[in-house]
Amino acid sequence: MSDRWKDTTILILIVVGVIALILAVLLNFSLFLTVLLVIVGIIILVLAGLIIFGLVATIPYYFAKHGKESEPGSYDLDKVKPVKEEEKK
Repeated sequence: MSDRWKDTTILILIVVGVIALILAVLLNFSLFLTVLLVIVGIIILVLAGLIIFGLVATIPYYFAKHGKESEPGSYDLDKVKPVKEEEKK
């Protein structure tokens, strides 16, 4: 069998498969719609879970990176040193 016949056979099988898929969807449209909505819902839930997990995971990283400096405190203007004094050290 030549390459042209192989390519033609594969193309015919793909077209027949697409037509069969379209007919199956049209005959069972309500089932197809239900399955599609369930899949979209699952994808949305997984993405929301990943986003929430990512946000929660950043909290310990933030405190680990900044340490005790990130704790709230009282800051007075008397404790602030000019930048020039810091550069001399």
